[in-house]
Amino acid sequence: MKSYIQINSDCFDTPMALPRGSSLKLKNRIKFLVFFFVGFIHAQENNQFTFQVFDYETKEPISYATVLLKKQNRGTHADFNGFFQLPKLLTTNEIFVVSAIGYNTIEFILSDFSKNGVNKIYLTNAVFVLDDIILKAQKGKKRNLEAKEIVQRAIDEILNNHPTKPYSYIAHYRDYLQPTNDIYKISKELKEDVKYLNLNEGVVEVFDSGFKSEPVSGVNNQDALYDFKLNNKYIVDTTLIIPYDNFNAKFSEGIRIESFGGNELNILKIANPIRNYKSQSISFINSFYKDFIKNHYFKLEGKQKVQNDTLYEISFRTIKAKTTKIHKGNGKIYISKNNFAIFKLNYYLFFDPIKKPKYSINLEYKPYHGKMYLDYISFNNLLEIKNTEQTELNYVGFLPKDNTLVFKFNNPVNYGSVKSWKRKINLFFDNKRLKISSVKIKQMMVTNKKSPFLFITIDSKRLDSFFNGTNNKTDFINRITVEFKRIKDRNDFFVNDAPPFKFYQFRELFVQKIFKNKELPKNKNFIDKNKPLLNANLAVFDFKNDFWINTPLKFED
Repeated sequence: MKSYIQINSDCFDTPMALPRGSSLKLKNRIKFLVFFFVGFIHAQENNQFTFQVFDYETKEPISYATVLLKKQNRGTHADFNGFFQLPKLLTTNEIFVVSAIGYNTIEFILSDFSKNGVNKIYLTNAVFVLDDIILKAQKGKKRNLEAKEIVQRAIDEILNNHPTKPYSYIAHYRDYLQPTNDIYKISKELKEDVKYLNLNEGVVEVFDSGFKSEPVSGVNNQDALYDFKLNNKYIVDTTLIIPYDNFNAKFSEGIRIESFGGNELNILKIANPIRNYKSQSISFINSFYKDFIKNHYFKLEGKQKVQNDTLYEISFRTIKAKTTKIHKGNGKIYISKNNFAIFKLNYYLFFDPIKKPKYSINLEYKPYHGKMYLDYISFNNLLEIKNTEQTELNYVGFLPKDNTLVFKFNNPVNYGSVKSWKRKINLFFDNKRLKISSVKIKQMMVTNKKSPFLFITIDSKRLDSFFNGTNNKTDFINRITVEFKRIKDRNDFFVNDAPPFKFYQFRELFVQKIFKNKELPKNKNFIDKNKPLLNANLAVFDFKNDFWINTPLKFED
């Protein structure tokens, strides 16, 4: 691995000099203040009942189960691992209902559970055997309805099954990062594994003018933020709070994520292929209305029960000729037998040879007063962010009496990797090689702190010959380039080429209450769609205590 750095210096007479400006290869790095606070939220929260939902037979957690407070007609959802919380301020005779597609719905009384520890809830399976699906054809003949036809009918019925008049819903929103490997942990020299990072949480009301409008660009589609915080019980790293540039600083290889100025809520809304059914959502669903059918194969898998309805479970996978050779998408869609309403959609996109999905989306709709409304949506994608702890040069100087270049790094350099410097360090003047006589590493005190320095001494005879033809020493030094080959830092990462941080970026919205036929308020403080939620002003909310943030749990091993 080679790393080229163009040297800039306008000072020869002082031991150390700050480069005058950024060059082709070296840029002065802006230092960000990073606050770390690693905390654990135990099950014994002071203000929450804690639950985990399991499959009764397999004992595996059930992801995204719906939890409804029966008397109040609002609720929450379990997370991916089946955890959810209910406020302790609820009365002990509160009845809550837990449901999930494919499972029998069960009612519980809050007084039956402990205020301490994790209360386990088990749901029993309610899968049916698939029967024939019949479609009447011409001349009174009947034939089986194929999976592809069921999906097409569901798409055709979207406007009939979803609200076209204004409505709103209040939801618990959150977004966070989860590292996919140990690069971040090693770079930051953390002792504990990182489960949640930059966890943003809030309560938001989404105002939607109906399914005939664009979910993000529509002027009558706005969001009001009632509560929002960056949860400092988990690691907060401000250097990672940057918008997508899809190139170097923050990007997802092989896919494109729109920036929206870092507004993750807008990214989540665009990624919903059902609400965004006539516009581009995610590859290779693309436009759900135009592209979903032609980009995938479909197979009827079985039949599932959900309360008073029966759903057809249909799997799908991408067609190579319609997508790419290196991308593979698959998932499942659940469609009502009664009216072809779409209850659930799971979609996963893989990028060979990666076994984990490049991104995935899980969403569910539920019936409410004759129409289908969003119940929850979770969208995450694999992304890379430039390693903010990468070892690089931050000062360059020259000692003219000793013919020595001095390099100061932001992190200690691995002494062992510099021992064989003759094969790892090269100096060039206008692409002509300079002879190095010695290389040394020293730790020197700078502002009461030891800093690593690299001293490279140039052969004096060769150096004198290069000075001829230059206007001055500053001109000379600015025309020097240093080449590092496989020099490592204390973390065993290459200087100027540390591996990027790799995360899954999650965005999740869990609906707590739906408001049918609700017009957009005129005097409401709405979120700026082009700015991060951290910069949004909170709107006035009179019923804040009726809704709560369902913080994900992190336990000590």
